[in-house]
Formats: sequence, C-alpha cells, structure tokens
Amino acid sequence: MTKKIVALLSAIVCGFCAFAAITIDPATRTFDKTGGGNSVLTGGDGSWTATADVDWITISPRTSGNAGDSCVYIVDANFSADTRIGKITIGGKTHTITQTGYPSSLDKMSANFPKTGGQGTVEITVDNNIAWSAKSNDSWITLENSSGFGKSTITYNVAPYTTSVSARSGTITIGGNTFVVVQSGPLVTITPDT
Repeated sequence: MTKKIVALLSAIVCGFCAFAAITIDPATRTFDKTGGGNSVLTGGDGSWTATADVDWITISPRTSGNAGDSCVYIVDANFSADTRIGKITIGGKTHTITQTGYPSSLDKMSANFPKTGGQGTVEITVDNNIAWSAKSNDSWITLENSSGFGKSTITYNVAPYTTSVSARSGTITIGGNTFVVVQSGPLVTITPDT
C-alpha cells in the first residue's frame, strides 16, 4: 500500500513538473545578412534564464524572466558569404537562429574524377572584402585553402578510390554553396563474357 501511495505521489509530482515547464514560441527564426532584433515568447509556468552559444547573438535587455515574459535578442550583421547557425537556450528549450550571408556563386557546381583521384579547383565569386570559408564534408576530399576574402580560387585534392566498383560522390561547402565531387570506381571486366 505504501509503495502504491509513493508511486502515485511521484506521478503527480512529475505531472506537475511537466506542466510547470517553460515553453517557447517560435522554436526557429531566420535572418538575412543585415541581422536585427526579435524576441521569443515564453509560456508554461516558472522562471527561465537564457544563454546564447555564439558571440553574434546578444540577449538584451535581460537574460532571465518568468513564463509569459519575452526573451529579446539582437543578431549582428553577417559580413561573410557563409550561412551561420546559432542557438539560444531558454529555460531548457532551444531557439535556433539561421542567418544567411552575402550572395556568392561558384564557376561550376560539380566535377568528375577517375579512380586515381587528382587535384581540382573551383572559383568563388563574392563582393570584395567579404569573407568566405570552405569545408570538405568527406574524408577523401581535402582542401589546400579553406578561407579567404572576395573572389578566390579553392584548390582541393581527391584521394584514389580502390574499395568499390560503384562511383562515389562527396561535397564541399563553399560560402553557403554546395560543390559536388563524383569519382568513378575501378573498372571490372569478366572473361568470358558469354
């Protein structure tokens, strides 16, 4: 009987905790390169504190409050071609901010390589003095330069491919653009063919 009462009380307390949790609206928001200010509405019950995981988001004028209070924040201008993502944690809930950068383009969107691999280049065009970064999303593609300013050429290396007969594809993210690398596998012959 005592165990049943304890279990019932635990269930009631847990139910109250779930009801008392802070809620936020909205969960995500997008900004352009100019940034700006906005807010997140809190609900539920209880108090909250807010923290940002990046230095380009400033929570102001307050970093704490009660359910029903808004969490106000400012997003700095993005002086790069890269899209960036930051998060604000409010009472255990996450508000995700995505900010686009300056427009940029690549001189080509893909390249093909044989099984032996090799070296390639791709050119990014972006306004002068605007930063960009490049990141390989696959271990068999390595970059010789991964950041710069303005119009630039990125040099990359593709490793030899001997583990499968199927073609493989990988990507490089450059200033918010996706560059695709396709590499063929070893040729296979059969004897006799009839």
